[in-house]
Amino acid sequence: MTGKTIRIREIFLPIKSNDLSSNIKSRRTLIYFGLAFINEPKSEGKDFNIRFSKTLELGNVKGKPAFFIDKETLYKKFSVIMEKWKDNKNMLVNVYIRAHLTINNGYINFDIDKEVLPEQFFITLRK
Repeated sequence: MTGKTIRIREIFLPIKSNDLSSNIKSRRTLIYFGLAFINEPKSEGKDFNIRFSKTLELGNVKGKPAFFIDKETLYKKFSVIMEKWKDNKNMLVNVYIRAHLTINNGYINFDIDKEVLPEQFFITLRK
């Protein structure tokens, strides 16, 4: 309305401001963003790992939040990004996710069902 350009990063919250789902009192889930790496599965048939580059500290657990996603979803939804990733597997991407955090076996993950995850995150290239 003001004619001013609003950067996408000004709309969403940085991943470091996310919290454990058990600490959230509101049913509203905001969209969090951060830089992340796309990691290949260590063995055939396993899911890819999307791991944020920033280390978070939640209670007595310290780590980089991550989630798993299948190869087919990544290549279908983000074909251009995955083609660039093939040439530079250490590249950072912008990841936006609508989910709170949880701690599983000492790891910081996202508290979201695998079935709805593909509709709750988005990846863009860095400028």
